[in-house]
Amino acid sequence: MKYQKGFSVLATVLVIAIIIIVGIGVWAWNRTTPTLNTLEQQREQGYDNNTKSKLIEFVTSAELYFDSQNPNSYGIAVTGNAGCSTPGSMFTSNRSRGGSNYTPLLDPNSYQPGTQFVCNVSAGGQAYAMQASLIGGGYWCIDSARQFKAESAPLGTSTVCQ
Repeated sequence: MKYQKGFSVLATVLVIAIIIIVGIGVWAWNRTTPTLNTLEQQREQGYDNNTKSKLIEFVTSAELYFDSQNPNSYGIAVTGNAGCSTPGSMFTSNRSRGGSNYTPLLDPNSYQPGTQFVCNVSAGGQAYAMQASLIGGGYWCIDSARQFKAESAPLGTSTVCQ
């Protein structure tokens, strides 16, 4: 029996089949990558919507706090990131009213990790503003004038959303 040099037809067909299968795999992967990016964007949007919803709910809690003070106020003056955790401030209060204990008005653990807050109360305790960073970029701001809005700049020490 005499051996021939080179590839057989079967070997050539197998090599072509493997190249086609790898090509289809690469093509399919490239088509799913935008879908994965879209899923990540939707997840971030969901986290941001959760933050916005919780801050809007905060307004009602802040009004209840205001009404429970004598004289009515939003409590001691605070500003900046530290204002959100200042003992005795509206943001950390868990005062009881009518026999019911409230959890602190602002519980950072209930937000997405990495969310940054700015909490300001005016010197007379008659106005407040609170801002949280959004994962998708920018900030969400609420204030005692019942403004709820997206912002591109940090709140600073203001008690009004800008």
